[in-house]
Amino acid sequence: MKKPWLNFVRSLLTHSWMIVTGLFPAWAESSFDKGVAEYSAGHFPEAIMAFEQSITRHGDSVGSRYNLGNALYRKGEVGRAIAEWRLAERGDPRQFDIRSNLEFARTQLGVSPVSFWEKGLGRMRPEFWGPWALGVAWTWFVFFLLSQRYLELGVRYGAITRSLKGGAVVFLLGYGVSFAVRYSSLNAVVVKRNVGARFGPVEEAAIAFPLADGTEVRVSEERGGWSRVVDSVGHSGWVQKDDVFRIP
Repeated sequence: MKKPWLNFVRSLLTHSWMIVTGLFPAWAESSFDKGVAEYSAGHFPEAIMAFEQSITRHGDSVGSRYNLGNALYRKGEVGRAIAEWRLAERGDPRQFDIRSNLEFARTQLGVSPVSFWEKGLGRMRPEFWGPWALGVAWTWFVFFLLSQRYLELGVRYGAITRSLKGGAVVFLLGYGVSFAVRYSSLNAVVVKRNVGARFGPVEEAAIAFPLADGTEVRVSEERGGWSRVVDSVGHSGWVQKDDVFRIP
């Protein structure tokens, strides 16, 4: 049996180190840097753990998601890798390396390449268009009220008011399109091997069609522990929720 004072000292040292590294994070080894080192050494499970810790401790980032996807892919977890790359792409749609990895993985799965228009629309983010639409619309509304109250301002700044109105319409349309694209596109990824989509949300239901690890699908309905998914060619079936990763 260990002595109580030894446990006390060990606990004190542990908590002291946690406080020091919290106040001076440069003294502690970065989880991200550790992940990079483990990945370079070919230790993919350790790299995955380090990148996941980096995301947990320091918040979501494009770099952590991208590198986590790389480590998962090298470990053979194709579905989880594609999910992480898509989350990274959400943060930076113009990053060439992320798009290249996604295209390579999709090609390996036998998925048709994404068209030029799909790529362009996929880069439209509601997080960008929404605030701009709101800001321009409110600015136009203020100018409009002032022009109604003070006629001379309406004459002097009429061109600005009309430009703001046109800009508000454009940004609102952009927000509507980006929102529709995001929530009507394939919003989940199969993250397990040998998944069978069933005709109904029960284990006894027959398998309608197989889904490979990494297949991107759209979750159209959820019932209990089951999700109804639709693949890129329109096939529909039920899988267990844990079989897919939802892209928020």
